[in-house]
Formats: sequence, structure tokens, C-alpha cells
Amino acid sequence: MGLLLGAGLARPAAAGLDSAVHAELRKASGWALREQGDDPPVTVYARALSSLPHTAFKGVLKVPTDVDPATLWRVINRIDGHHAVGSALAESKTVWRKGSSSQFYQVMKPPPLVASAQRFWIADALEERDLGGQAGHHRRCWSVVRAGEAAEVRAGILGRYPAATEVPMSHGCWELVPEAGGGATLVYTTVSDPGGSVPDSVARALSAHTLPDNMMSFVRAARAAAPSEPR
Repeated sequence: MGLLLGAGLARPAAAGLDSAVHAELRKASGWALREQGDDPPVTVYARALSSLPHTAFKGVLKVPTDVDPATLWRVINRIDGHHAVGSALAESKTVWRKGSSSQFYQVMKPPPLVASAQRFWIADALEERDLGGQAGHHRRCWSVVRAGEAAEVRAGILGRYPAATEVPMSHGCWELVPEAGGGATLVYTTVSDPGGSVPDSVARALSAHTLPDNMMSFVRAARAAAPSEPR
């Protein structure tokens, strides 16, 4: 059953993911170790892409034994609750959902005294569950919408946050991989361009720095959530 917020908003049949970018993000080879995590325990890798002139990053985390993987996935997949995970987001809303495809938007809180640094993005997403028939192996990927799409959603966001800048490029995936004998590994891959006047070198440094904290925010939220909490 589809979810539709806002009269007149279109509801496509499938998410508009960029297949070339996601093919590269899913490759197991070509990733170079950037940082071996200890606190937080997230290992970060980086790789150049041929489909985009940007560096992609991948975080790998063994899910702590006191965190239920199914609960962790519910927290990650519940977009409308992301603003309560960590302190970075002002809004996080699903625009529509049809089957495994959806569209959502997120608005970051502006840094103190720098309203012009506020960012937002509108993205299509695709969730895949029990990949390859393996129970508990889930993946949720997204790509920001193309120029000219989701005009009503964009207008609504800018009406509430007139100083915000739309992120021109962002793709990524969350993936939960069960381990033999129990437990699971959480993998987060992303490539983005924050837009505005942020130099690419600064954007790369920020992405590498914030990725582990982002992953751990969801782990902490899952640890605090009840296992029976709805999706």
C-alpha cells in the first residue's frame, strides 16, 4: 500500500537510483583503508569512482552483541524517525512509499550563526530484504532526485527553510549482513557533494570524519529501542 503525503505529488513505480554509481559502490574491490576505528569501532575505506569525480567512503562495523540486528534495521529503515537519531537533522520525512520503493527528504540543522550552511536533500530509495534468500540480509540504497523532479516537495522545504541549500549529489547504501554463527555486520557506503562553496577537499574530510559517528548514532538508537517497536 502506497503512502502519499501532500495532494498532487506523483508516485512513481520504482525508485530512480543511479545504477552506474551504485554498481561501483557495491564493488568489493578497490577500497583503500583510510582509518581503522577503535572508538568508535568503525573501519573506514575510500575509493575514487569512474562514474563521478568524487571520492566514495565505506564504513564497516560489527554490530555489538547487545544490539539486536533486526531492531537496528528497523531504526535505519524508519526514515520518519531519523531526526530523533543524533542531533544533525531538523526534519526527516517520507514523501511516498510504494512496495520497496520510496521517496524521502531530510533537512539538516544549520550550524550556529551560519544559516547559509544549512543543507537538505530529496532522494529516491529502494529497500531489498533477505537478499539472495538469506534471512536478515537487508539493503537500503538511495540517490538524490534529478533536477526538475519533486518540485512541490522542494518548494515546501524552501518555504520553511529559505536559506537552505539543496545537496546536488548524494548516493549511498545501508546494508546489514548476517554472520555465520550469529551476529551481523553493518556496512554504510556513500558519495556526496554538499554543494555551495564547500571545497571538495573539505567535503572529503568531513565525510570521512562524520561517517563513523553517523553509524554509531543508529547503533545507540537501536540499543535504546524496544525489540518489539514497529517498523
